[in-house]
This record gives sequence, structure tokens and C-alpha cells, in this order.
Amino acid sequence: MQSLVTQFNNNLVISLIKVSDELSADIESMQRLIRTHKADLEKFGAIEFKEEIVKAGNGSTKKKLYYLNEQQSYLFITFLKNTKVVREFKVRLIQEFFRMKQELNNKPTSHHQIAGYKSQLAQKEKQIQQLQARVMQLEDIDCIASTITRALQDAHEYRKIKQIIQGN
Repeated sequence: MQSLVTQFNNNLVISLIKVSDELSADIESMQRLIRTHKADLEKFGAIEFKEEIVKAGNGSTKKKLYYLNEQQSYLFITFLKNTKVVREFKVRLIQEFFRMKQELNNKPTSHHQIAGYKSQLAQKEKQIQQLQARVMQLEDIDCIASTITRALQDAHEYRKIKQIIQGN
């Protein structure tokens, strides 16, 4: 049996097509249910989708293929009639999310992934050093600007005093 749960954009999800197939339900009805309850479903994150070309009659059409995360899928199935097929699907769905999370948690980190992380870390450290150097430059500029401002103020005061002295 093919897995109910898959990864999409680095999240565990179930596709609405999979839900529709498993329940022998009309995909259009399922999509309408998503749109009807969109605000509630999005309380658990943005509803992921991708557009794909889907067979339609003799031709094909572009369709939004929705993907629900774990919490969204649990909420979504509460909107369905509680038939025997739906109840069995609910149990399998919960088991599958649990199994997939365990599988991902137990998956060892590869040397390739570690090398990638080290490379990313080195890039971030270089960016931090560049930003620190820029901050120091800006602090120097700020110090120079303050010195110039004080010198201008002193020159202005000097002119005032000179005018007072020359006027008397």
C-alpha cells in the first residue's frame, strides 16, 4: 500500500487527491470543502498547493492540488460524514503521520548534510564578520560627524563672540 503521508516543501502533508482517492470522493467536492473552511484550516498554517495539469475528459486542465499538514488534515476529516470508510481512513491517517514523524526523527544525518550545514555556517560567520566591520565603519562615521557638528557649533559661537566684541 502506498503511503498516505508525503513530504511537500519540507512538511509532512497529505494531498487532497489522496484523500479523495482513499474515500472514493469527488475531488471537486473536497476542494469546495477546503474553500468553505479555509479560514479554520489556515489557523494551522497556510494551505499548501501547487498547480498541475490534470486529465479532464479528452483534454487536460490546470488544477490547484492542495496539501494539508497534520493539524489541517485532522480538522478537515472532521468536516466529513462519519461513515465506516471515513472512520477507517481517520485511523490510518493518524497512524501514518505518527509513523512518518518517527521515521524522520530516526533518520541519521548524512555526512553530506553535515558538510552542507558546515558550509552554511561558514557563510553565515563570514556575513557576520562583514556586518561587524560595517558597524565599526558606521560608528567611526558617526564619531566624525559628531566632531564636525561640535566644531561647527564652536565656530558659530566664536563668530557670535567676535561680533559682540567688535560691536562694543
